Amino acid sequence: MLKANIIEKCANFLIILPILWIFTGLFYFENGDKILVVLTLISSMISLVIYRSNFLKENIKNKYLWVMFSLLFLSVFFDAFNIVNPLNVRSISIICVLSTFMPYRLLSKNILSLIVFIGSVCALLFVIHMTFILKIPRDFWPINAIPYSTYICVIGVLALINFLFIKNKALKTLSLVAVIFSIAAVMLSETRGAMIALLPTLLAIVIYYTYINGCSKKIWCYILIGSLLIIGGSFPILKDRLYDATATEIATFDNGHENTSIGIRLNLWKAGLILIKESPFHGIGNNMKDDVQQLVNNHEIYSNDYSKFSHFHNQYIDVAAKWGLQSLALLLLILLTPLFRLKKDKTYTYISFISITSILMIAGLTDPPLINKQLFIMFFSLFTLFYGFNKQKTSN
Repeated sequence: MLKANIIEKCANFLIILPILWIFTGLFYFENGDKILVVLTLISSMISLVIYRSNFLKENIKNKYLWVMFSLLFLSVFFDAFNIVNPLNVRSISIICVLSTFMPYRLLSKNILSLIVFIGSVCALLFVIHMTFILKIPRDFWPINAIPYSTYICVIGVLALINFLFIKNKALKTLSLVAVIFSIAAVMLSETRGAMIALLPTLLAIVIYYTYINGCSKKIWCYILIGSLLIIGGSFPILKDRLYDATATEIATFDNGHENTSIGIRLNLWKAGLILIKESPFHGIGNNMKDDVQQLVNNHEIYSNDYSKFSHFHNQYIDVAAKWGLQSLALLLLILLTPLFRLKKDKTYTYISFISITSILMIAGLTDPPLINKQLFIMFFSLFTLFYGFNKQKTSN
C-alpha cells in the first residue's frame, strides 16, 4: 500500500510538472519551451495511463480550449500557405495538449499555492543575483526585463488570491511571502509598466474580495503588515523610477528632446497609429522597420534609430498595425468575452481569471506581452485551465 501510494504521488508530480516548469524553468532557459514540449508529452501519457480517458470528457467541454484549437488550426493554415503568421505553432500546441490531458482535480488551490511560491522565490533570487551579485544593468540581463517583470506580476496576483482563499495557515503564510517576494522582484527590476500593472491589480483584488466576503481581523492584520513592508521597502524605488524618472522624461519631452524612453514610445505609438490609418485591415506584417523608417524619412515621426525595435511598445497598436483591426478585435474578444461567461459564484477561479486578464491588459499598454512566447504560453495556459476550473460542476 505504501509503495503504491509513493508511486501515485510520483506520477501525479510528473503530471503537474509542466505547470511548475511554466512558473520557473520556462523563463530561465533559452530552450525552455522545447523542454516544456517534452514535459507536456510525458505528463499527457502518464495521465492517460493512470486516469484513462475519464477526465477527458470534462476537459473537452472547456470552450476556451476549443478557442486554442481554433488558433492552432489558423496557425498551421497560415504556415502551410506561407501567410504572415502572428501565432507560434509550438506555443499553441503546448497549450492545447497540456489543457486537454491535465486532470484538473490535481491542480488544487494548495498545489497551485506551492507552485506560485516556488515561482516567486526563483524570480526574486534571479533579480537579486543579476542586480546585487553580478551587478548587471537590466538592459543586459540574459532575460528581457520587461516581459520577465510581467511574468512576476502574474505570480504576484495569484499569490495574493491564494493567500485570501486558502485555509491552511502554513500555505497562507507562504502565499503572503510570495506576494512580498513578487513585489520586491518587480521593484528591483525597475520596470514601470509592470509596477503600474501589478499594484492596482493587487489593490483591486483586496477590495473585491472584501466586498464579496468580508475580512477577518487576522486577514486584515496580515494585509496591513504586508502593505507596510511593501510600501516601506518599495517607496525609494517607486519615487526614483516611477515618479522622478517619469517626471524628468516628460519634462525633457516637453522641451523638444524626444530621445527618451517615453519619447521613443510615444513616437512608436504615433508611427503605429499612422500605419493603422494607412492600412487598417491588411496590416504591415511582422517586419515593421522599413515602414517606420519611411515615416522618419517623411518627417512624420521624430528621427531616431528604430531598427532595434520589433514592435510598437503597445499590444493593441502592435496587433492592429501588423495584422489589421480585425485581429485586434479578435484578440479583445478572446480576452474579454470569457469574463461575462464565467460563473461568478466560484470566486477563486473567477478572480484568478480576471486578475490575470488585468495584468495582461494593463501591461499591454506599454509593451506587447503576447509576442513573447514564454508569456504567451503562460497566459493562455492559465486562461484555459482557470476557465476549465470555473466551469466544473464541483467547487475547487
